Amino acid sequence: MMEWINFILFVGVLAYFLREPLLDFLGDRSERIHQELEKIAKQKKVIEARLEDYKKRLDIAGLEIENLKKEFQSEGETEKKNLIQKAQKYSEKIREDAKRMTEQELNKARHILRRKTFLLAVDLAQKKLQQEVGPADQERLARWGIGHLERVKGARTGIS
Repeated sequence: MMEWINFILFVGVLAYFLREPLLDFLGDRSERIHQELEKIAKQKKVIEARLEDYKKRLDIAGLEIENLKKEFQSEGETEKKNLIQKAQKYSEKIREDAKRMTEQELNKARHILRRKTFLLAVDLAQKKLQQEVGPADQERLARWGIGHLERVKGARTGIS
């Protein structure tokens, strides 16, 4: 029992001497915890404000992305229309050039055919004349030709 009494006395003496430093320690500790909680609350408000700011920026960025998509799509459609128009104009120009070249080639072929036909006709006429025109016919044609040339010469100089 004496041990209990000694223990109680020891605890009592400890409580008497340590009571004030223990209360100061616990009060300081409580104050530090309270300050830390206030500090954490302020940081939380700052973080929440930043979060709201980031959310707003994200929403704005989303809207800007949608607007850019619409703008790019619109520009793409416009560019597509322009390209189609240019292609149609180019196609029409190619058609016109092809038509003009075809007409030129056709005219060239006609000219060649006419020339060849003319040369063949002259050749055939020459052969026929050689076969059918005799010396008397040649003399009559020569006189006619000379007479014709004299009339042309006279018409130029004013003599009838």
